[in-house]
Amino acid sequence: MGRTALGRLTADRRAPLPLAQERTAVLCTGLASLRTPDAEHYDGVPFFIAERIAHTLHRRLETA
Repeated sequence: MGRTALGRLTADRRAPLPLAQERTAVLCTGLASLRTPDAEHYDGVPFFIAERIAHTLHRRLETA
């Protein structure tokens, strides 16, 4: 997977993204997140931005 590849960033709804990180994910496509009962999904987020969001939260980005 290249660093410029697009993907889906998923955040557990029990621990939602802070506002700055949420806005960053939404600005990647201009679309609101897809909400499911247990998660928020942000489509079209470049890998390097998802990596950076994870870093700011002191988390590791998990890829499938």
